[in-house]
Amino acid sequence: RNSKRWHVFLSPRSPKAKPPQQSTILASTTPAMRIPKFAPSRVQFDANPIMATCRLIVMTHFDYDENATSVLSDNLHEASFVPPRTEGDALQFRELMCVLRFADMALKSFFAWSTKNLDGAMATKKIASIEDQIELVKALNEKERLKAEQHHGNEYSSDWQVAHLHLAEMQALQVVKEVAARMIQSIFGAEDSQTLLNSKPEYSMRQAPCPMSYQAALLKPS
Repeated sequence: RNSKRWHVFLSPRSPKAKPPQQSTILASTTPAMRIPKFAPSRVQFDANPIMATCRLIVMTHFDYDENATSVLSDNLHEASFVPPRTEGDALQFRELMCVLRFADMALKSFFAWSTKNLDGAMATKKIASIEDQIELVKALNEKERLKAEQHHGNEYSSDWQVAHLHLAEMQALQVVKEVAARMIQSIFGAEDSQTLLNSKPEYSMRQAPCPMSYQAALLKPS
């Protein structure tokens, strides 16, 4: 319902761009062909809403000084309730790892989709990074340029549009990953996150969702 929870807003590629006046203008001369560029540190992004969602997902009954159950039950009917933020403890670590994992999984799904559906435009076996997607976009840009020269038109293919859209989505997800990773490093110091995951039970993260049987009580009518 609230787009702020999931969106990272990037600056337009060419704020003053206007549509071509003629259909014979080559696509390579239009702003649409440009590869989007941005500095992650300068992107405006409020990570608090998505972190609050992950805080709720990874919460256990040990959190909030073992009062997590009461914290949730006392606010069960509050539509605007947000789990209280904590500082420098295991809950904050887990919520940041949750954000990082979700962003990483979403990125991998984009990579897999591009590899399966769009990699015919370039000589690569697999899209495994944003850099690979940029090369794919460049290859499609060249393909559209040649098509415009041959047919004197400027209609972009669906593959071209999808590749550019996915690149922007990937860049936004990369921002989310970097925000979470930098916060983990700055808050928890030089100690490797994997060390925390393996050595301290309260910092551990499940590798699979909870069984549905654990959630049965929550699904019963009150």
